[in-house]
Amino acid sequence: MIKKDYLKMLNNLEQGEESVKPGQHDRVIFVDGLNLFLRNFAVLNFVNSSGNHIGGLAGFLRSLGALINQIQPTTMYVVFDGVGASTNRRYLLPEYKSGRHTNRITNWDAFDDIDEENNSKVDQITRLIQYLKCLPVKVVSIDKLEADDIIAYMSKDMAKRFDTKSYIVSSDKDLMQLVDHNTLLFDPMKQLWVDDVKVYEKFGVPPKKVIDVQSLAGDSSDNIPGVPGIGIKTAAELINEYGSLDELLLRTAEIKQNKRRENLIEYADQARLSRS
Repeated sequence: MIKKDYLKMLNNLEQGEESVKPGQHDRVIFVDGLNLFLRNFAVLNFVNSSGNHIGGLAGFLRSLGALINQIQPTTMYVVFDGVGASTNRRYLLPEYKSGRHTNRITNWDAFDDIDEENNSKVDQITRLIQYLKCLPVKVVSIDKLEADDIIAYMSKDMAKRFDTKSYIVSSDKDLMQLVDHNTLLFDPMKQLWVDDVKVYEKFGVPPKKVIDVQSLAGDSSDNIPGVPGIGIKTAAELINEYGSLDELLLRTAEIKQNKRRENLIEYADQARLSRS
C-alpha cells in the first residue's frame, strides 16, 4: 500500500463520521495505547480474586479515568499499532526494534516464566480493547502503521481543520517533536506535562528539530544508529549552529574536530537513513 492510500485511510477516520458535532474537536486526547498499557503492566502487580494478574488492564483504565477528569476532553482516541506496524521501517532498517520482548518486564512472582507473562499481556490487551469499545472513546488501529504515526498525522490534521488542542498521552520521547501551541505531551509514568520548554531542556533544540538531533545521536531503544561519537548534547550544538541536519552534512568540511568531521562524512548516509 502506498503513502496516499494510508493518508486516505487516516482521513476517513474523521470524514467517515455521520456528523461532526460543534466543539467535538476542541480538546482531544490521543492515547498511545500499547505504551500506556505496558507501563502499567510492568509496574502494577494487581491480581483479581482468582489470582490472575490484571495490572495492565486495571492500571490503564484507572489512568484513563484520571485523564478524563483532568482534561475534560471533547473526544478521546486510543490508538494501537496495527498488524505489521514495523514492516515499512524494517524495509529501510532490518534491525529496527529487533531484540524487543525477549526478556520479562515484570520482576514479581505473578508469572513463572516469560511465556506466562506474554500470555497474560495478550489476554489483558484483548480484554482492554473489548472494554474500550463499550466506552465513549474511539479505538484506532491501521495495519502497517505504528500508533505514533497515526497520532502524529491525526493531531496535525485536526489542528489545521478544527484548531484542535491535542493532549498526547505517552512516555515515548519520539512524540516530543509534535509539541507546539496546539499540542502538549503528557508522560503518565512521570506525571509530567511536556511543552516546548521541557522539550528544549531534554534535547537542547525546539520540537521541530528533535528529529535532526536524534538522527545524529541515534536511538538505542529502537536500534536506530546515529553518528559514532555524537550524543544528544553534541548533536544539539551542531543543529543549533548549522540550522538543520541537511545543512550540517553539506558543510562538514567546516567542522574543526578531526574525528567528528571524519565520522560525519563517513556516516552521513546513516544519519539520513535514521531520519527516514
